[in-house]
Amino acid sequence: MGKGRKDKGQKAHKGQQSDQGGGALQEAARRLEAGDVVGARREARQVLAAGPNDADRAEAEALIARSRPPTWTWPYAAAAAVVLALMLALAIARG
Repeated sequence: MGKGRKDKGQKAHKGQQSDQGGGALQEAARRLEAGDVVGARREARQVLAAGPNDADRAEAEALIARSRPPTWTWPYAAAAAVVLALMLALAIARG
């Protein structure tokens, strides 16, 4: 259990100590592949905040764009919420 904490701490330390955006971007890509979308977006935003070169900036922006939720799902979610509200209203009215 202690070893796992040490490894995680070392990874975060490497990303913070890197003078170039490449190391932090690699860490962000690893996080994204591991399923840590929030951590990957955070790392990419830190790279952008540090004022990277054009290649690192483009890669960080691409990583952020890839990890956004798809916009086509929002209308389906809204429709499901409306149907659920109607069903609830009908159940209350009949009850």
